[in-house]
Amino acid sequence: MSKKEFIGISLEGDVLKIAQVHLSKGKLSLDKLDRITLIEKLDKSKERKDSKKSNDDTTVKVEAESVFGIEEKTSPNDTSNQTSTETAVKTDTDILSVAEGEVSEQVESNEMLIHNLLISIDSKWVNIGLNISSGSTIFQIVKGQNHLDLKKKELSVVINEKLESIYGDTKSSDHYAYEVRDDGTLILASNDNEIELLNLIDQSKDLYSGKVFIKEILPDEAALIGLVRNNYQLEDYEITGIVNLGEKTTRLIFLKGNQVWSVTPLINEGTKSKNVLSTVYSKILFQLDTSELPSLERIVITNNVLGDSALTFFKKNFTDIKVENLNFDDRLLTYESDLKHIVPSYTSAIALAWAAAGYKNEAYKSYSFLPGYIVDRQKVFKLQWHGVLFLLLIAFMPALFNYLYKNNLKTINSLQSEILRTDNQIKNVRPLVIGVNDLSTKYNQINQQLKRLDALNKGTDKWGKTLSLVNNGVAQVNGCWIINMRKVKDGLLIQGYSLYRSRIPRFTDLFSKANLQDVHVGKMKGKKVYKFTVMVQKVLNDKTD
Repeated sequence: MSKKEFIGISLEGDVLKIAQVHLSKGKLSLDKLDRITLIEKLDKSKERKDSKKSNDDTTVKVEAESVFGIEEKTSPNDTSNQTSTETAVKTDTDILSVAEGEVSEQVESNEMLIHNLLISIDSKWVNIGLNISSGSTIFQIVKGQNHLDLKKKELSVVINEKLESIYGDTKSSDHYAYEVRDDGTLILASNDNEIELLNLIDQSKDLYSGKVFIKEILPDEAALIGLVRNNYQLEDYEITGIVNLGEKTTRLIFLKGNQVWSVTPLINEGTKSKNVLSTVYSKILFQLDTSELPSLERIVITNNVLGDSALTFFKKNFTDIKVENLNFDDRLLTYESDLKHIVPSYTSAIALAWAAAGYKNEAYKSYSFLPGYIVDRQKVFKLQWHGVLFLLLIAFMPALFNYLYKNNLKTINSLQSEILRTDNQIKNVRPLVIGVNDLSTKYNQINQQLKRLDALNKGTDKWGKTLSLVNNGVAQVNGCWIINMRKVKDGLLIQGYSLYRSRIPRFTDLFSKANLQDVHVGKMKGKKVYKFTVMVQKVLNDKTD
């Protein structure tokens, strides 16, 4: 079997239904349908437990409205116990006999039976999808708040509270799955029991020499929900009823659009009961009468071993509702015409093969019950071509390394010698480098000091010459003295007094370029004096000024 082929196995009572598909060019093809009967029941006490549960409503102390999304009421129109010749139906043994897989050799255990099944599929590699039997999973419809607004931790608290109300304690994520509707309602599916098919496959692995990859585990209800979502264009206002017929039990699932509206409690009548169709009819009618269902536009029958009799019955009683076996979209799944008459009785098996292929899994992945330890265990063996190549490279790496080492040994030795010489040169030069670094540091320090000194001495020569000229000039011009001298924007401003007016021009002529700006006559100690102001633009006639 190629890796693109997948097997779906559904458990119904003591019967295994098998569907084999392959994925090619983005499309599924149904290759084979088969069924085998187990040598012994997986849980002989289960039947007794189911019977007790049906007679004792207090076994699980959760209201029907909370768990299944509906409220059980007593209706005078309930005709579940009525019998009539119209509803007395028999299993279509012709359908089952065509699909019956006869075991070629006598087997004495379920493990050997599964071993023979796996060998008949492929001796080396099998990809499988498994179911949790219909009715084994509890569905809770949790309303009252918008769960879309809750953070992950807050939602986890709500889920744990709901699980504890049923089982008495919290459960790991392997025991529950959930999704949230667009209106904020939480759909919580949980299962506290061991997964019977998973245990059976694990027990058979010791006998089977090949690899078994369990791709998906889904409650029967979730697998059928995903199948309807993928194969029907469901309008938001439409309500679709899924009637899942089992051998001893029947399950009703209602979708509004493509979202779960309600999952009814398990009906403890199946295709072996002549009243099963009448009972299902009364349950649906009760839902409509009590407005639990606002409407019903379509009824889809799954795992229909009753054939046309079931279709005829529901069409007769629901004249305004479309009734059909689950029809597959031929753009998604195709099969040969010789399988057409038995496909309706293998709906769950086909759904599980579909899920194993991972094909359009958005429709059902929220309800996956594949345990984390199974996923981790299978990762060890799941190697694609690049993984195998990687392992081969690891295996050949020591030999390759040794080959490259020997071929480059001469170059390696030469480089090692060069490294040693370079190290010795570095050791010899290191004291010189240290001395140069010290000198460079001292040079930088002296240079900084010189720069500071130059900044402090800037203009001292000019001012020295200017003051010397002023001092000598005043000494030559008698009767004249300076009271103020300061540097201004246009040059040097000098103010002073003179006893004689004629001495002022002589003082101005001392400079290369100067203007007499102002002269005032005043008195000082009873004598007449002349106060003057001179603006000097250029002290000396050279470049230093």
